[in-house]
Amino acid sequence: MERESDDIRFSDNNHEFNLRAAGIIERKNQLLVCETTSPSADFVFIGGRVKFGESSKAAIQREFSEELHVNVQIKRLLWVIEHQVHLETESFQQVILLYLLAADDSIPDQTNKGTLTAWKSLSELQQTKLQPLIFKFLKELPKTTQYWQDIS
Repeated sequence: MERESDDIRFSDNNHEFNLRAAGIIERKNQLLVCETTSPSADFVFIGGRVKFGESSKAAIQREFSEELHVNVQIKRLLWVIEHQVHLETESFQQVILLYLLAADDSIPDQTNKGTLTAWKSLSELQQTKLQPLIFKFLKELPKTTQYWQDIS
């Protein structure tokens, strides 16, 4: 994960906090995910850090444009998630704003960096390591915005 000077992130020794926007595109009862090399997950939802002076909606549109060359429309905010990941040498805490998106463009099978994308049903995602881990228990997308805490 590349760090840029205008990202909303703060770090202290082995701890980092950031504000992240991510998106879910749903098609035929499947959700778009992206493979990751993180030791704590197999898949993540596509997104990235919000930049200073940028809204989370603009950030998710930018991320999909940069990573997949796809224009997305924001349908609605699904979740506000406080999430924490502990790795061997560092720990990450973040607030994730996760949006439901629509895209008219076809979705490529990999990102601009060669990372594979995949369409997975909710039941398939329950059998994988997906970050945040709280998705392991997800049965359906919520009808209204929800708050989740995934901090140990």
